[in-house]
Amino acid sequence: MMMKKAWFKVFAVVLAIACFSACTNEGSDEDIPNTRQRQTGQSEIDDNAAYDDSEINFGHYAPALEYQHFDGLRIATTNDYAAMGMARMMEESHLGFYGEPGYQVDIYNDSRALLYAFENDNVKIANLPATLAAELYNKTNGAISVLAINSLGADFFVERLDRHLNYVSDMRKRKVYFTDAFSNTDWVTRYIFAKNHIDIRADIEYIHEADYETIFNLMRDNDMAVAVIPAHIVLPESLKHREDNFVMGMALYSEWANLEHSNELILSQYVSNVTVVKNDYLFENTDDVINFMARYQMSVDFINAPENREKSAELIERHNIMESAEVAARLPFRDIVFFHGNPMKERLKAYYEVMFDFDATSIGSALPGDDFYYLG
Repeated sequence: MMMKKAWFKVFAVVLAIACFSACTNEGSDEDIPNTRQRQTGQSEIDDNAAYDDSEINFGHYAPALEYQHFDGLRIATTNDYAAMGMARMMEESHLGFYGEPGYQVDIYNDSRALLYAFENDNVKIANLPATLAAELYNKTNGAISVLAINSLGADFFVERLDRHLNYVSDMRKRKVYFTDAFSNTDWVTRYIFAKNHIDIRADIEYIHEADYETIFNLMRDNDMAVAVIPAHIVLPESLKHREDNFVMGMALYSEWANLEHSNELILSQYVSNVTVVKNDYLFENTDDVINFMARYQMSVDFINAPENREKSAELIERHNIMESAEVAARLPFRDIVFFHGNPMKERLKAYYEVMFDFDATSIGSALPGDDFYYLG
């Protein structure tokens, strides 16, 4: 591939997006193949919802199963900060900025369901938990590449307001609930406990539950219980049920930063989610992948800009990533990032080395090779 050709396409994307604020589109009532596949089923965007960025009719979102032979770029993402960073890009694709048929983005609440779709469906690019991406690389003998780090850890030890914990060691003899066993967050939690000399089999009751609703109900019955929950899950719950006094206590990223790691290149951050691509698609459609990366980068930049907070929150609600724009606007978007190239490789490689030293099975029992990191 010629670099001039690739960067000309990136320039074209920049030019098109620069025109966004000045453009209006009368739109149509036709369905657009841009779906939201969730653990709890599909839902449609409400086209009558208030949105003050333009006077565009946004159409409807059809069920994913109707588009198994979608000819555009199909993307899958976890329903978290990774999806939030894509919200602007989803909107622009929906408006036809990227041509037809554009991007189809499927959003999953369950990372293992997402992984299954990525392996077995026509999904070309996916946002995966960092440890799961390394596991998949090893499982497929290097059939995928990582394009970027798209989010950092935004998980908290959630507790009751009147039972404030000052240190990780304060959790001894308590019940600690979590979901998604052997996920990226689970491995990081285990690592933090181990580095604080807490044995999850002897010093605490480390209990896996199927979903967050179950965990919240259990915490209502036990004011000494603690749970590991991401900010975008606990914030809406704490605002809806203020009487429960659920609060975000110690942040896992802060506890991570306080530790001495086996690799000090970890930059005091733990990586939550990464963007990966199937190599057969990457090699045959390099320009399209570069364009995708440029669009994703600009979407993240838009979401993170303080002056765009309200509009970003509205987009997050419109695309069914969170139910409430008001709540979304209160989240710390700083953990939505887009590190690519060498900055991505340095951070992610160091992160994997730390997790490998802790428990090799967390990343599929082997460190990814240099071919895993796409630096184009």
